[in-house]
Amino acid sequence: GLQQSDEKAVQWFHEASKKGQADAQYNLGAFYETGRGGLQQSDEEAVQLYSEAAEKGHVNAQYNLAVFYATGRGGLQQSDENATKWYREAAENGQAVAQYNLGVFYSLGRGGLQQ
Repeated sequence: GLQQSDEKAVQWFHEASKKGQADAQYNLGAFYETGRGGLQQSDEEAVQLYSEAAEKGHVNAQYNLAVFYATGRGGLQQSDENATKWYREAAENGQAVAQYNLGVFYSLGRGGLQQ
């Protein structure tokens, strides 16, 4: 089999990401978020890749993008409204933690949601 290599994974994620492959965009975003695979940690790069994957319906990218909006990370202005939008997308696509977080937003009346 193949020997584990974060650096090789980054190479292939990069190739597939350039071709618009949502799973690759999500994984490459996660590598940038954590500084894995020889990449310099960059929340800004992660946001860009999560955004591209989220727009294609990638549920975990939708969730991560919501978290970045909720906390104002990655160069994004903190926005409960945008966080709510992406939590809702991820929740409707079955992401359990997004469902929970959307419930929390409703319970607190955050993001324009009624308690």
